[in-house]
Amino acid sequence: MKPRGTQALLVASSIGALLVLGCSHNDRQAQAGGPIPAPAPTPEPLMISIPLSRPAGGPAAGTVPVAQASWSEMEGLTYDQRSLFIADLAGLVRRLDSQIGALNAKRAEMTADTKDWDLSMMGVTAARDYLAGLASEVARASPDTWDQEKDRVGAAWQEAQDACDKVRMSTAS
Repeated sequence: MKPRGTQALLVASSIGALLVLGCSHNDRQAQAGGPIPAPAPTPEPLMISIPLSRPAGGPAAGTVPVAQASWSEMEGLTYDQRSLFIADLAGLVRRLDSQIGALNAKRAEMTADTKDWDLSMMGVTAARDYLAGLASEVARASPDTWDQEKDRVGAAWQEAQDACDKVRMSTAS
């Protein structure tokens, strides 16, 4: 089995290749004078309305900012608390976005070769997108699949943190 970071890098590279190939196909059609097909209509995004509430005994709703969510607090949430889990997942994504912002600021100051940083950052971006995309999966979870979906989120969060650490290591000099 390949390490998770390698998988994320492969996914990001594959997506980039598909985008390049798709553009070159349209360019060839335009040069040949052929019709360029109209873009397919974009489906409406899935909108999820989530009431913000905390489990009994916890802080009152709205008193703890979602951005303070941590995986250790989230992993114990039950299926009945899935709306809170999804809200906290959004907080994890925002926390990751903050980490990415700090990494990008450090990248802007770099004067040496940035090849390793750029390659590592592709893994962070792919891990962030995967983590954010899990919200819709978790929203559709059933009581039977709840633990499995939570485990996927936990693994995605750990992968994102590992990817950030890899970038930090590539910028240590």
